[in-house]
Amino acid sequence: MNFKVTHWHLAMGRGDGDNTEVVARLEESSWFWHFAEFVCEHVFFTICDWCHKVPLPKFICNWERKWGDPEDEACKLEDYWGDDLGAFWHVFVESPVLQWVWKHKFSETSTEFRLTLAEAREKFKGTLAYKLEWIEEDAKRQAEYAAAHPEDND
Repeated sequence: MNFKVTHWHLAMGRGDGDNTEVVARLEESSWFWHFAEFVCEHVFFTICDWCHKVPLPKFICNWERKWGDPEDEACKLEDYWGDDLGAFWHVFVESPVLQWVWKHKFSETSTEFRLTLAEAREKFKGTLAYKLEWIEEDAKRQAEYAAAHPEDND
C-alpha cells in the first residue's frame, strides 16, 4: 500500500517583515511520510508548547560555560538556551525526528517555488492561510528583534 499524495508545503525562507521569502513546494510522496509529518508536527509542536511552560531550576539556568563554538565567550545556560525545557525539546527531539521524516518525504518528487510574502498571500489565500499566518507572525517577530538589536544584524 504505497499510494502517492500530492501536497503543497509552505515554509519560511530568508528575510523579515514584508521582505520575507516564502518557499512553496509541491510535493508528491508516499502517504506514510505525509502522515508521519502530520503526527510529528501536531504532537511534537504541542509537547514543545508544553515544554516552554516548564521552567528550569535556577542553579541550571546559572550554569556558565561555552555552549556553542569554542570561540564563543562563556555565558549562562539561560542566555544561550533559555530558561525552560522548550529549546532542549526542539533541538534534541523534535528537530532530529522531523529532519529524518523530511529527508524521506522530500527525497521523492517535488517542485519548489520561491515567492514574496505578498505573492504567497495572493496564491494561497484560503487554502493554506494558517501556514501563512505562522510565517507572517514569525517574520514580524524577527523584524522586531532586528530593529531592537541592530548589533546582531550582519
